[in-house]
Amino acid sequence: MTHTEEALKETGGATRVAAEQTEQTEQTERVEHVERVEPVVAVEGPALASARVLEVATRTADQLVTDAQAQADGLVAEARAEADALRVASREDADRAAGELSRLRDEQTADLDRERTAALSELAEQKATLEAQVEELRERENDYRSRLRRQLTEHLALLGDSETGTPASAD
Repeated sequence: MTHTEEALKETGGATRVAAEQTEQTEQTERVEHVERVEPVVAVEGPALASARVLEVATRTADQLVTDAQAQADGLVAEARAEADALRVASREDADRAAGELSRLRDEQTADLDRERTAALSELAEQKATLEAQVEELRERENDYRSRLRRQLTEHLALLGDSETGTPASAD
């Protein structure tokens, strides 16, 4: 039973006309979704007036709750959209940073490979130079030994000649 019907029972048939007009007005308001109360020409009792005020307050409260829920839903949707946008932007930033790091790593690897190749090339040249010097020193050593052997052989031959033919001075 609605508030209006309860008020009718309490006030009796004298206010029935006013109540019917009120219900007609309420139906019109529901159809048009307009928040207004049209004044009733007939005199009504305090219970009916209280019931109408209560009904208007209930409708207003329901409308405010509906509006607040719609606003909250809008804010939630907006926050979700913003969070999704931030997530996408963060992912893009992370991908861009990962790409940049990969590019830098590749550049550094290439630089290190060039430096390693240059160092190995320089070491190979130094090795070849040192091997040539070692070979030259070996040849000099062989040459020196050959000359030393020849000189020693000549000295021995001179010593051998002096022992056989010429007397050596006595000590």
